[in-house]
Amino acid sequence: MGVGCRRADPSRGELEAEALKLPVAERARLAETLLASLDELSEEEHRRLWTRRSDAPGRRA
Repeated sequence: MGVGCRRADPSRGELEAEALKLPVAERARLAETLLASLDELSEEEHRRLWTRRSDAPGRRA
């Protein structure tokens, strides 16, 4: 790549599509890493994420 050329960051959909192409063992390691990263969130971040998830359309209580 030349100076000043930069690839745009991939979208979430693109990341998901690429992750799903990985072999199962690599997907499992990725999932483990992503889940572990949630342990690093503050209590406020956890509350905000769970509130947003529970309010999502199509979600049954």
